Amino acid sequence: MFKNYGLFPPYLPQMNDGIINEDDLSVDNKIYVEIAEYQLADVADEIRVNFDKISSKLKVITDPKNEFPVQMVFDANIIPDGVYKIDYSVTDFAGNISESPFTFAIVDRRDSGTLPAPIFIDADINNIINNNDVVSNFGTHILVPIYPNISIGDEVVLSFWIIDDETNLVAPGSSYTIKHLIVGQDITDGFVTLVPEINILLVKRGKAKARYQSIDANQHVETSKIATAMLELDISVSLPAPVFVDNIHGWLTSAQLSKGIRVRCIYDDMAIGDIVTLYIRGYTMDNIPINGTSANIVHTVTLFDVDDGYLLLTFLKGIAEKLNFGYFTSYYKVFRANKTRYSYFSNVKVDLEHMNPLSAPVFMQAENGVIYISDIEMDNGAIVRVSYPEMALNDTLSIYIYGTDENGHFINNSGYQNVVILNTGDVANQYYDFIDPKKKALLVPRNGKLHAYFTVIYADDGGFSYSEQSNVVVDSKISDVITSNAAPYDYNVVHVRSYNYARIIGEPGTILKLSSPIYTQFVESGTNTHQVTVNPDGEGRFRLLSSHSGDVTISIVQATNPIINRSLMTHFGNYILTDGNIDFYNNSTNALSDGVMPCCIYLRTAPKDNISNVDITKVFVQVDGNAKIVGSTAIGGQSATINLNDDFSCEIQIVNTVSESISAIITLPESPGTLLILNLFFQ
Repeated sequence: MFKNYGLFPPYLPQMNDGIINEDDLSVDNKIYVEIAEYQLADVADEIRVNFDKISSKLKVITDPKNEFPVQMVFDANIIPDGVYKIDYSVTDFAGNISESPFTFAIVDRRDSGTLPAPIFIDADINNIINNNDVVSNFGTHILVPIYPNISIGDEVVLSFWIIDDETNLVAPGSSYTIKHLIVGQDITDGFVTLVPEINILLVKRGKAKARYQSIDANQHVETSKIATAMLELDISVSLPAPVFVDNIHGWLTSAQLSKGIRVRCIYDDMAIGDIVTLYIRGYTMDNIPINGTSANIVHTVTLFDVDDGYLLLTFLKGIAEKLNFGYFTSYYKVFRANKTRYSYFSNVKVDLEHMNPLSAPVFMQAENGVIYISDIEMDNGAIVRVSYPEMALNDTLSIYIYGTDENGHFINNSGYQNVVILNTGDVANQYYDFIDPKKKALLVPRNGKLHAYFTVIYADDGGFSYSEQSNVVVDSKISDVITSNAAPYDYNVVHVRSYNYARIIGEPGTILKLSSPIYTQFVESGTNTHQVTVNPDGEGRFRLLSSHSGDVTISIVQATNPIINRSLMTHFGNYILTDGNIDFYNNSTNALSDGVMPCCIYLRTAPKDNISNVDITKVFVQVDGNAKIVGSTAIGGQSATINLNDDFSCEIQIVNTVSESISAIITLPESPGTLLILNLFFQ
């Protein structure tokens, strides 16, 4: 359900000097985060802003034309001095989720500014950095000089930002923060770092700013003066950011990296011969670059790319394995006719340390994969239980629930999200129960489905896991079941009668009138109409055959009150031809796991083995799981030899008392080497 909205990084207006200090907090002791208007912004979008692991804020858009920029306010009382990741997600009315790039908030209330300023070493004698400097250097270099009391092991946090001359505000997307640990050589030379071009080519004219903090072994913090260089640029970033296509809520785990690190580049005027260079670079979560995680791919656009409308480029999985736990930044540039254009950047976080995926959440009211409307009404919603190994205090747990109709289409406004931080009681229980509100859950009609999955941000290290998705069918207490996929019946072709078996539920003694298309036949009546009296156990059964393949709707009407009616859908499949000594076969599936309703296999063999010319007279079948073969005399009932009819056909009936998928293995004793394996499902 992923949709790319081209989100900008969040903007912190109090960071116009690179740090949020006491003066910035003096009025109301609040920290402000602004979200710029993004492509496709619409009514009912939910924007969730995360201030690192400290706090989250939610805003629902009601007037997209007038509400941007959206401003979120965070209480500075709960935010100590430090460096924090800020990002946000957008969830639209249809449940599509997009994650923004992140930026950093540096909170330093003292902000003494006593250390020597960093130096823009690429600036010319007039302190100007021009376009050629940025392009040729792939950014701009900044020297952090030797500062008083510099020591091995000091942590230095360097911040870069741009003040746009047109607005006199920080240019969105220009903020760049990087950490560096002081090593021996730095004691005598200082160190140099590179600010990527993508954080610079955002304005035509502006002021590049930089400063750093030094944090020693005793956690004593000193701040530098601010360095400034003038920017005179003649190109700027204009292309949409690349997309990490396999990301799950802004993360890549080992499950998403099986095909490598896949990145999609899309821009409107893609043309044959464009030279596209895609860059990637990896950092620790503390913003320290990781050796061996920088790479680029150069690709010349072809006719096929233009027809597709996008490029899908893949970096080796090994780059992510070197990163292991951290994040990637990526951008691309396009060269055409001696002109280079740049994209905005995107981030994706990587966690190869935690288990992924986790087990799916559980719909607690569901029975055999069905949740009943009456239970949702009684409990005021659908109860979804989340549990995973080693649930811990302060883990951040997010649930995502949505509904689809019987055709699999998303139901508008059925999406539900909630975020909780686990407390001691949750940890003691080792589970958390969410409730999908009744007004949302009941938007799903009979035979539609509710779906749920969850994500975890771990309290100890900020790592990430996501779960498998659970799916349940929504139904009323009248739960009808019919098998599907039986082949059309034609005695002239094969001497077996292929049925779909059904069980319908009602009040004992109720008379139900059934009807189906003219090309179908209820076996019990011999026509396309039938009457069932519900037995004392509250059920009635019938079999249906058809002369055509395709979907079939069965109408069910209460005889004494025709207003009470419903329908039951099934499907008739086809025989499947083979090249061996089994001429063709078919099977029905989705039988009840009640030990009565069968999944059936229908087949016809060749008269003789095509190599030995021996007559073929029987088949041998084995099943696994808890299934049993009807008529089997073997211990356990999981194998049987079945004699063929006069036309070399046969029917195999299999029942089960457990809801599961099973395998049926069919061989021909008189034709060694013949093997057919079928998967059957019991609900």
